[in-house]
Amino acid sequence: MIKIINLSIMCENFYIFKKINFFIKKNKIYAIIGKNGIGKTTLLKSFIKDKSYSYLGEILFNNENLLVFNTDYISRMGIFYSYQTPVELYNIKNIFFLKTCYNIFNLKKCFFFKLLKFYIKNIDFNKKLLFRSYNYGFSGGEKKKK
Repeated sequence: MIKIINLSIMCENFYIFKKINFFIKKNKIYAIIGKNGIGKTTLLKSFIKDKSYSYLGEILFNNENLLVFNTDYISRMGIFYSYQTPVELYNIKNIFFLKTCYNIFNLKKCFFFKLLKFYIKNIDFNKKLLFRSYNYGFSGGEKKKK
């Protein structure tokens, strides 16, 4: 569950949000919709403490205030933000990207390939995608699914 308590977000002394409160319940699906420029992306960026903004209030995830942590620590908690059209990295294969992410969490390297084989078998994953360049040639919809 994520609790947003009295959250104010500012950019260059201009309030984008002022003292908003709401709860995001576990195992529920939420959609944030609205016109361009009303702050949807800004709100999501607050979850990773984007340095372009100033924050007051709290964003509680597992009873810890995300706003007191650095972005890299927040990502290790399992919170990420991705752009709608991420950069294509030709010659950086998906498998190397996954292994790098795995290594960030200081897990034993010998388990990476065992875990990968397990998921390939159990979710009917196409192995060819592992050797495709990261985001290369994907449609916008495919990039959003990653």
